[in-house]
Amino acid sequence: MPEPEIRNRYRPPLFGIFLLFLGVILLLQNLGVLAWGLWRELWRFWPVLVIGLGFRVLLRDYNPWLSSLLFLVLLCAGLGAAIWQYGLP
Repeated sequence: MPEPEIRNRYRPPLFGIFLLFLGVILLLQNLGVLAWGLWRELWRFWPVLVIGLGFRVLLRDYNPWLSSLLFLVLLCAGLGAAIWQYGLP
């Protein structure tokens, strides 16, 4: 009986990318680079997370690292748009 194909168990750290992104935002706010009022603007961009997760699901079998990079780009674009709408501190 042939053995089932073993899938690659190593997947790109999507949750780790999100935590890293969140940690950078919190650090920049503690250093006074970003204002704490920015969270209101960031919350308006929550659909970006859904879009990023959708790309992750669609591109998972094609190239998982590409989908993770695309997720990071979408997070940074959402942050940039929120900073632009909020205005620089």
